Amino acid sequence: PQSTERLVWDVVVYVTLLYYLIAIPLRLALPVPSQVYVVDFACDLVNLADVYAHARVFATYIGGELTATPAVLTRHYFSTTGGVLDTLAVLPFDVLALTFSAYPAYDDTNRHSSFLRLGLPMLRALLRIPKLCKVVTLSRYSAQVDRCVAYWKLSYTAYQVVLLTASILLVGHWIACGWYLLAEVEFNHRCASVADVLSPRRPVIDCHYIGTWVEQQWTMNKLPADGGSPWKRYLRALN
Repeated sequence: PQSTERLVWDVVVYVTLLYYLIAIPLRLALPVPSQVYVVDFACDLVNLADVYAHARVFATYIGGELTATPAVLTRHYFSTTGGVLDTLAVLPFDVLALTFSAYPAYDDTNRHSSFLRLGLPMLRALLRIPKLCKVVTLSRYSAQVDRCVAYWKLSYTAYQVVLLTASILLVGHWIACGWYLLAEVEFNHRCASVADVLSPRRPVIDCHYIGTWVEQQWTMNKLPADGGSPWKRYLRALN
């Protein structure tokens, strides 16, 4: 458990968990490039390997004794809450979204369905939420990062400052994603007709965002008349 190889591996897993904490809420709110799925797949493989390593390879203390017998490790690992959550996190639920070849189209008959408008990417994003189960064991890996800082004799004070700043930014990111998604969910219910776009009170702004915070930002000249790109709206939500 105290080997350098184990230390490096746990830091790698820690980075994948941070990626999940950033990417999963972001995908729920914004459309992301298809290339991001490659990163998702790589992180999923790392966590799958981590489950195998804990169940069959990594020696651990059981009843005060260091054990490296694969059969004993497997029974012990899957009897713990961490093992169950780790296993749930690596199950490829999001692959199920690819089976929806006859996915309902978004048209005038279901225009009040925000879920159908957001479509298959939203379904895949929702099915990746179980990946966050492993975040419950984040403290196990953050302790290894602390060891890593001490091992390489880095400044612990600087590390704490970076960690605190990153935590604040991460919470802000979650809030921004929720705030952004709120406008997207209200998208269809707020659009009455094209006449809204042409009205004197709202001469240009996309009528779909009338009544949401996007319209408020537009009236304060913080967003362009059409609501701006998704990333512009995200930055305004973050700000």
